[in-house]
Parts: sequence; structure tokens; C-alpha cells
Amino acid sequence: MRSLEKNPPLLKRFAVWIATAIGFAAASLVGLTYVYQDQIIDRLIQSLNQYVATPIQVQHITVSAWRTFPHMAVSFEQVVIAGQADSIQAAEFPLAHIEQVDFSFNLLSLLQGTYEVEQITLSDGSVNLWIDAQRNPNYHIFRRKETEETNAEKAGKLAFRLQQIHLNHIQVRYRDIARAQDVLTNAHQATASLVVRGQIYDITVNGALESEYIEIGADRYFVQQPLLVDTHLMYDYDQQQLAITSAALGLHETQLSIQGLIDHSEETTLDLTVEASQTNITTLLSVLPAAIAQPWKHYRSTGDVHLAGQVQGPADQPAIQLTFGSHNASFFHPDYQRKLENIHLNGFFSNGSERNTRTTELRLEDITATLDGKRISGNLLLRNFRDLYLETNLQGAFSIESLLAFHPVPQLQWAQGDVNADVQLQGKISDLRSNQLHRRRRTHSSGTIAMNDITFALRKSQLPFQQLSGTFRVQDNHLTIQRMSGYVGHSHFSLQGQFRNAIAYALTQTHPIQIDATLHSDFIDLDELLSGNLSMALDTDDLTQSTAQDWRTVAEKQAYQFELSPRLALNFECNIKRLKFRRFRGREIRSTFSVQQQIARIRNLSVQTAGGHAYASALVNAQQKSLRTQGETRLEGIHADSLFYIFEDFQQNFLTARHLKGEVFAKSDWRMTLDRSLRVQYPTLTSETYATIRKGELNNFEPMQRIAPYVDEAQLDHLRFGDIQNYIRIHDQQIYIPTMLVHSNLSDIQVGGTHTFDNHIDYRFEVPMRSIHLRSAKARERTAQRKKDFGEIADDDAAPTKLFLKAQGTVDDYKISYDLPAAKVQFKENLSEEKQELKQVFKNKRKPATYDVELSDEYLDFEPVPQNQP
Repeated sequence: MRSLEKNPPLLKRFAVWIATAIGFAAASLVGLTYVYQDQIIDRLIQSLNQYVATPIQVQHITVSAWRTFPHMAVSFEQVVIAGQADSIQAAEFPLAHIEQVDFSFNLLSLLQGTYEVEQITLSDGSVNLWIDAQRNPNYHIFRRKETEETNAEKAGKLAFRLQQIHLNHIQVRYRDIARAQDVLTNAHQATASLVVRGQIYDITVNGALESEYIEIGADRYFVQQPLLVDTHLMYDYDQQQLAITSAALGLHETQLSIQGLIDHSEETTLDLTVEASQTNITTLLSVLPAAIAQPWKHYRSTGDVHLAGQVQGPADQPAIQLTFGSHNASFFHPDYQRKLENIHLNGFFSNGSERNTRTTELRLEDITATLDGKRISGNLLLRNFRDLYLETNLQGAFSIESLLAFHPVPQLQWAQGDVNADVQLQGKISDLRSNQLHRRRRTHSSGTIAMNDITFALRKSQLPFQQLSGTFRVQDNHLTIQRMSGYVGHSHFSLQGQFRNAIAYALTQTHPIQIDATLHSDFIDLDELLSGNLSMALDTDDLTQSTAQDWRTVAEKQAYQFELSPRLALNFECNIKRLKFRRFRGREIRSTFSVQQQIARIRNLSVQTAGGHAYASALVNAQQKSLRTQGETRLEGIHADSLFYIFEDFQQNFLTARHLKGEVFAKSDWRMTLDRSLRVQYPTLTSETYATIRKGELNNFEPMQRIAPYVDEAQLDHLRFGDIQNYIRIHDQQIYIPTMLVHSNLSDIQVGGTHTFDNHIDYRFEVPMRSIHLRSAKARERTAQRKKDFGEIADDDAAPTKLFLKAQGTVDDYKISYDLPAAKVQFKENLSEEKQELKQVFKNKRKPATYDVELSDEYLDFEPVPQNQP
């Protein structure tokens, strides 16, 4: 044999022959297309009209020799099939709307005068199959059989021998309004074939589908599940029966085998068997309602998982029974770090006697598994998926860190610690969520839960929960705390009591919870709890150092947020050793604290603080946007300078903690409104206070320095006074101080006035004249010499003349001047008193003087004279 490379002329002749053949074939195809295109289109339209009784709208028809080579193709573009005319959805949802339909003809048969359609391709569109509420379908669009036979004679030799039917990106929807069924699937790349032998249709289908959902009632199954289909079907036209000889359905990594019969002779009925020997958890989740399966849809499994079942009865309501189980399987999320391993279980699924979600039942029995080597066991029963009934029990120990690594909780940033549980729950979820007490009592729960050294952090808070340990007893919707202790930030707590309605509170967003407990605490940092920010690092060696932290460094990170949930009801007996809030430091705090309907009440509060004791009762109403508060307070022996320091000098710098000392005894009634950040709305503040200051001192107070020209300046630097009592009222952003008498080491001074919240002052002073030194220095020296030579000169006890002064202006700019109106009033009072005294003197001069002397032996005791005295 000669090589082609050695015979270039032969190679050239061979290439020419091929090119000539291709050219001839192309020319022939173009010629055939031109010759037969009108006949092909006519015959195709006649044949379609022979079988279809509803209008078909086609925007454009073309004939191509290349689209489906070596077949000739007729392409219908923008095809719309309205569906049955009396269907309600025919106008809004046509039976079919396809972008392009290609009919492929056999070229050899065409040359012989026979028009055979061997392939149909549907691309980019949708098919909508509807059954309305009156049971009228929209897909009965074909003519009766006798009409078909009559038209067959007219149709010529056009025949359908479909070796392939291609579906490219076709959406198919089936909806039965009366039975509340809705099925939506997408055919991405599917191929079918049809071989007709008399009245027997031999059908094969394979390709990729996607189940958007299968909706029955309010529940959805097979949501967004990819499917691979490879089926062989036999359809008997006379008997109206579809036999599924073999059907392999690929769902994820599972191959489902389906066999059986679908009978259409009267009402469509099913008799199918389903089996999967090597399935997985994902497949099992696919048959569950989406609401239950959704949280687990991304999880995967390995190991031996089996499934078998039957589907029998009417197609619109078949009876479904499935049995399944697993042996030595694993369940995990591909993105997480933990696996639930060594899973053993037996399961059963049925849609029950009524064949709907009301009678649907799912049982998981003899469940055992391990998580990080710790064993968990239990059982689960779910019944009536419309009004879900739950029956479950769980026993085992697990690590919180491992559980979150297996199934994260979005609200938790991280967690660690151990939990031991042995709990049972039985009842309807709707009963647990019901507002009616008798319905909640239908549910039953019991068991114990023990927590050991649990620590976690929430994503929305900077305060970690630390060292939580305790034991809980579950009993009929309530949770009894036998004892639980731990830390929130730096704040320590120890609780003992009961959480009423705890399970319903956890399962719903509306039910309240009632907590009756005793609270003990070594230390509470309210700055942290109200702001959600730590005041200092948690790893400090001395926790008490946090009390020295300036509260502003905490509050500046985030403003205080005071919230009372309408779902929360509390009754606490509080015993707190130490408490910190802003500048306040308290010890040995005892009180009862309650919350009901967003109203908090503090009763019988007692606290050691600022060198004394404080007692209070208060109410905080958080039902509105602002916090309305009221209460009464009693102070005993509180140091005045500490009181001013705690209240930040009452937001002024005129009279501050460095000026005042003494012990405060007071009783006050007050009310005010605050915003949610605990800022006082000062126009709403009112109070009435009866106060006594004992052992008082007034040091370096500037107004007293201003009257230095009238008094001894050295004495004004340190003014000591005896008990001061007064009634102080706050109203309309103004402090009212009635005139009070101050007995000091200088002299007796009367003072009173007003002080507004914008720091305008109007103080009045009455200073005795005897405290004023108008004499010269020489005169004072002579007076001092007489005291030295003759001793203390007796003072005249007559009431001294008073000097009246006033201080007016702002705390930054005020003036001390003579108070002339007050002096006039005093002058009139003195003049009136002198007149009365003169009248009495003249009246007494007219009466004779009388003297009554009474002698008593007690005071007339003489010493006897001795008898021998000369």
C-alpha cells in the first residue's frame, strides 16, 4: 500500500472529492429546503390542527437545513397555547408559552414523499397545567378519537415517530386549586423518546430536573431539590394505564428505585413501591415539610442509611408509608468542625388515614449517637403537621462548645461548658404557645438539666456570661432552679427559685415568663449591666478595682439602655453585698424587687453608703417611651460631702462636696421622668425634703468670702454650725430654701432663697450687727487690753441689731448688696415690739409693788452655839 504522503496527487484528489461531496450535500439541502418548505409547513400545521382543538399562536415559522443536521427542521418561534377555553386561568396563565419549538424531519423519508417528525425540541419557556375549583382542567386540548381518524385521511402522509423529545430550560407547573396542590419543576436538560406499537406507547425519559417545591396544603416538600431522572415507561392507550417498569431517580447522592402502575381509566390512582438501599439523611429531610427541614438542609451524612416504602391510592391523595433507618452513620455540616457520629435509629413516616398533613406522622425510635465521644440517646414523635404534636425524650451529656461547632446559634459568639440532660416533653406546640392556661396544662414535661461551668458571649453584648453552674428541674412548663450561680461581666449572682411558663416563653415570641426567686450577689456593677460594656479587663487580679473605675469611661462606649420586656414578670428577694452605679457605692443591700407589665417596684430597700444608711421605695413605669418614676427616700447619718459627690454636685459647681461637711438626716418624696438612657428630664422633677444637718461645716464658700468686709475673714474659711433643720422643695426647675437659722461659731445667721437649675441664685442673709467690726485697729487693741486687765466684760443679752444682705445673679456672676426691703420689714417689727414694751412699762408703774417671800426650813438651817462658850 502506498503512503498518502508519497503520493501528493492522490491526496489532493481525495480532498477535492470530499469538498465536492460536502458542497453537493449543502447545495442539495438548500435546494430541498427551498422546494419542500411550503409543503412541510402546510402538512405540519394540518397535522397539528388534526389533533389540537385550541388555538395556537405562532409569531414566526422558519425552515432550516442546518439547525438539526442531518435532519431538516421547522422552527416555531414565540408559541402560545391558550389551553381549554373555559378554564379560568386560560387568559392569565396559558397552557404553554415557549420561545422556540423545533420539529425535525427525516431527510431520506422526505425524499421518498413521507413526512416523518423524528425529534421535537422545546427551548426556554413554561408549561402550566391547571385544575380550577370546579375541577375544570386547562390541558384537555386534543380532539376526540373519531375526529382524529376522520382527519387522518386528510392529513396526508405526515407521521410522528419521535425518537427524541428535548426539553431545554422548560418550567413545568401543575396546580390543583380544589385540592390545594402545587408542583413546580424545572427541566434544564431532559431528553425523552417515544415508540408507538399499536396502542402501546414505549417512553423513556432521562436528564436533569430541579424540584422547586411540591406543595400540599400549607406544607412544602422537596424544596429546591436537584433530580436526575432515568425512566422506562409503558403506556397502554386503551386501558389508560402507565406502567413504570424501571425508574431511577437521583436525589443528591441517593438513587431511588421506583416501580408500579398509574391507572388513568377513571380517577387517577397510584400503586408504587420506592426503595433506596444506599441513601442519606439529606434524602430523608427532602420528604419532610420545609418548615421542619429548612434548618438542616445543608447538612450531609455518611454511612448506611436505608429507605423503603409504598405510595398507593388516588393521585391527589395517595397513602404514603415509608420506613427508614441508619446504622453507624454520621451527620454533619460540610463547613463546620463537628460530626454527630455512630448514629443508629429506626424511622417511620406516614400521611395517615386522611392522607394529608393533619394525619401525617414521623417517628424516630431508639436513637443513639455520639458527639465528641459523649453519648446521646432518645426518641422523637411528630404528629399532625398542621397542628404539630410533639413527644420526645432526651438523655445524655454534651459539650456546649461541641454542640455549637455542630450547629451554630446565630445569637452566640462563642460558648463552652458541659450540660447533662434527662428530659421528656409531650403535647401540642399550639397548646404550649396558647394564652389559655387550661391549654398549656395539656402539655407535660419533666426531667432535670445540670449545667457545669458554662461560659458564653452574645454577639450584641460585650458582657460575657461566665462560670454558670446550676441544676434545673423541669415540671409541666415550669423550670425550678435548685441553685444557679455565675457572673455577667464583673457582676456576680446566685439564684434559687422558679421560672414559670419557661417552655412556652422559649418557644414563642409572645408568651410571658414569671420568675420568682431569691437573688444573692457578692458584687453588682450596674454601669456594665445597663451599658453592655465592661468597665475593665476580666482577667484583673483584684475584682474590687473595678469599683474605682470612672463610670463615664463605661457609659461613653454606649449609652445606658433601660428596658423592661412586656413578657417579663419578676419577684426577687435581693441580698447584695456590694453594688456600684456611677459614683454610688453601696454595701449590704436588701430589698424586694418586682416587675409586672413593664412597671418595676423597689420595696423596703436598705443600703449602707456614704458613712450612714439609706432607705427607699420606688416605682419605675416603662410602659411609655420615657421612664416615669416616683418614690420616697430616708437618709440617716449620710455624710454631706459624700452625698454631693455621689450626685455629682447636683450638676452645679456653686456649692460642692468640698464646701460642705456634716451628717444628713432627711426624708424625701420625689417624682421625675427619665429617658431610656437614664438622663433626667429636669422640668418633670419635683421633690419635698425635710432635712437635718448635724455637726455641719461650711468651708471656703465664696458667698461667705464676699461678705468678708463685714466679718472676721479668718472665721469664714471654716464655719462650724450646729443642727440645721429645713424643708426644701424642688419644683419647676427651681430649688426653694425657706429661711433657716444657723447657729455657728461666728454667730447666729439666717439664710434662705432660691436656686434655679440654670444656676440663677437669689439668697438672703441676716447677720447680727454684733458680729460686725466697724472700729479702728487702735480701738480693737484697747478693747483687748481691757479684757486682759479686767477680765471678760459681760455682754448685753438684748437682741442685737441685724444686717440684711442678699446675693443675686448667676453662680458665675452674682452681687452681694444690702437688702433694704427686708431691713424695713425688720425695723417695723422692732418698732412694734418696743411700743408694746413701753406700754407694759407704763402700765406696771401704776401698780404698788408687792413682795411675797416664802421661807423654808430647808434653807434656814443655823449652826447651834456651844454651851461652854463664854
